Amino acid sequence: MVRALNRRFLFGLITIITFLQLNILYNRSAVGQGEATPPPTPTQSLQEQAGFSSPVLADLQQKGIRLVNESLAFAAYGHDYRLLSFAPIGVPAGDGNRLDLGAVMLFQLDKTVGNLLWRNDVGGEWAILGAEHAETVSWPAPGDWEKNGQIDFGVFNVHDSTCPIDPLNMYVLSSDGTVTSRFKNLIPLDHIVTSIEIQANGSLLLTTLDERGKSMYQCVIPHMIRYFELKGTKLTDVSTQHQEAYMGQLGEDIYITTTWKSISQIGDDANAEWYAARLMDMLLVYDELGERDAGYKLVQGLAAEASKTGRLKPNTYLDQIFLPAMAQLYQQNLPFVEPAYIGPNARQRVDYYQ
Repeated sequence: MVRALNRRFLFGLITIITFLQLNILYNRSAVGQGEATPPPTPTQSLQEQAGFSSPVLADLQQKGIRLVNESLAFAAYGHDYRLLSFAPIGVPAGDGNRLDLGAVMLFQLDKTVGNLLWRNDVGGEWAILGAEHAETVSWPAPGDWEKNGQIDFGVFNVHDSTCPIDPLNMYVLSSDGTVTSRFKNLIPLDHIVTSIEIQANGSLLLTTLDERGKSMYQCVIPHMIRYFELKGTKLTDVSTQHQEAYMGQLGEDIYITTTWKSISQIGDDANAEWYAARLMDMLLVYDELGERDAGYKLVQGLAAEASKTGRLKPNTYLDQIFLPAMAQLYQQNLPFVEPAYIGPNARQRVDYYQ
């Protein structure tokens, strides 16, 4: 009876979490794409909203864009600048709304006239320019972040999807008006930056998220965060200096795997996949913190105990796919990665900062 109640409780908890996630994603989609309740059409033109004139703004107005979503003003190199984002909403098309006109633009102002320096068309993504408008992502206001005489600014692009991938981008404005991507050919494949912090030594601390975890079809786990220090052209993994940041997730993973109760409603293989995702979390953390052997032994022991006690059924994803793949990586002294990225049909890795 107690075990049945535990199963019902765990299943109910997962159902509630899933419902909340879907509700949040639905709301994000409604806000970001204007599919549910579009904001009213502004009475002012784009040029009136921006506070300056530009042929680019007039052209956008003609194409149907009606809203300056966000505006950041800053001064540098003896000039005034304005960073603008435009919401991809309210443009009539055959299927309702066109989502391909969202954009971020940087203007240099000459009194009331704006000269376009840089434009990034973000399509149906929802671009955020100021960290105060982002919930879990952070970056500084436009300025000389790296103390090298150049101006840096951030743009956070929110994607609307079941398992969203939301990269934070960093751009550099030079005195001649050119804008370049700071992260291009720099950030490791499959990683997105989620935070930028200016350090006392003049370097930047980047918090990144390894998106390969989503290959296990879980939006929450594995959830591997890595920390990098960026100084000049050198990017250094400094995750071992932030061990405290991993303890909460690691403790949760150990607790759940040691008290695991299978949920009959989702099937044996699905239970094994959920369990394996927690083990993957642990392997990644231990490997990143330089305790590879300890992590592998812990995971082997937890998997063996779960099978021995009947909490997980044999001949499922855990023992047929996950454990053999991890054993292969361990024996070859290769970094632990999800099984989908191993073997002749390995999933292609992604560069989010091309």
